[in-house]
This record gives sequence, C-alpha cells and structure tokens, in this order.
Amino acid sequence: MSRELWSSLAVRIAEIHEVQSKTILSRETAIHALEMPYHWRMRRLETRWYIDAYEKKHDMNLALMELAKIDFNIIQASYQEELKYATRCSAIVLRLANDLATSPDELARGDVLKSVQCYMHETGASEKEARAHMQQMISDTWNEMNYETKIALVPRG
Repeated sequence: MSRELWSSLAVRIAEIHEVQSKTILSRETAIHALEMPYHWRMRRLETRWYIDAYEKKHDMNLALMELAKIDFNIIQASYQEELKYATRCSAIVLRLANDLATSPDELARGDVLKSVQCYMHETGASEKEARAHMQQMISDTWNEMNYETKIALVPRG
C-alpha cells in the first residue's frame, strides 16, 4: 500500500474512534439521565459523576478539569468538618438528655454515675441544681448548633 493510502486509512480510523467515543459517552449520559430524575439525585454525587464523565472526553480542558476536582475536594472537606461537628454536638445532646431521663433508675440498678451525679460530686450542687445545669447545657448546645447552621446558610458573596 502506498504511503498516502496508509495516511488516509490512519486518519479515517482516528475519526471512527472519535465518533465511537462520543457515541459511548452520549449513551452513558442518556442512560444516566434515564435512571433517575435529576431533581431526585444527590447534588454532590451528581457533580462527581459529571466530573468523571467530562474527564472521559477527548477534548476536555485539563485546567478546567483540575479546577473542578479541587473545588469538589474543598467542598467535600468542608462537609466532612460540618458532619463531625454536628455528630459531636448531637452525641452531647443525646447523652445528656438520656442521663436526665434514666439516671435515677440506672443508679438504683448499680450502674455507673451519670452526668448529673458527676456534676453534683464535682460542684457540691443539689440534684435539682445539677439537673437544671444539664438542661442548660443541652439548650446551649442546641443554640450553638442552630447558630452554626444559620451562619452556614447565609449566602456568601
């Protein structure tokens, strides 16, 4: 075969490969769209899917891809920190509320000291004062969580 024929054949094969790649990507996108309505999807997971899909495109902008990945990772790290905080605060509220509700029964069974009794021993407070303090701690923790949530919801601009 002549050099020109080989060259022409190589160009045609490259074109076919490009068309097939676009067809596969289009097919994947269509299947993804039909699996579940967009408004039912979790936005962060959907964002990750689009990043992965865009990365498969042969004509992708490398700088744009890197920025998208960095942005995704920064936001994910922020969400993880918020989740750690919310989990810690929720555990505090639940633990204190549980102690307030069950401490007399658990002490009667010989269970370990609860937050109410610990506060009484540390400060010399009465049980009524200790319970009031635990209720105030619960209230303060809820207020702190609500304040943090309000700040997170305020648009930044």
